[in-house]
Amino acid sequence: MKKILFAITGIIVILASGILIYFGVTEAKVSVIDDSLKIAGVYGVTVPLSEITGVTMIEYSMEEIGIGDSKGSFRGMNGVIKGRFIVPGLGEALLFVSSPTSPTLWIERADEKDIFISFADGIETEHLYREIKASLN
Repeated sequence: MKKILFAITGIIVILASGILIYFGVTEAKVSVIDDSLKIAGVYGVTVPLSEITGVTMIEYSMEEIGIGDSKGSFRGMNGVIKGRFIVPGLGEALLFVSSPTSPTLWIERADEKDIFISFADGIETEHLYREIKASLN
């Protein structure tokens, strides 16, 4: 009986770990819907567009910008980074980035942590930038 319980516990731990790793290394799904910026997935957040004070396209990757200490986050082996980090010169921010890829979006919020987003495909990042800018106008 103990062996069966041990085996079942082991299987559950392995499956749970696999699911967490899968969702951690998968890029965040980001969309503009219903006057909100929705970031789905691990550490996801919904931001009303009215809270966004600025959107800037930075021609550098998050690796080049710099990432400080983690404040609750996930760093995947494939360069996907999600969660709260210290960004030098800015302070704590939410990152949903493919760290070696440029460009990077910097979304400024008045009373909340700023958000940085980039995808492995830079064209997808540029498309999101244009979509957010159009929604803010």
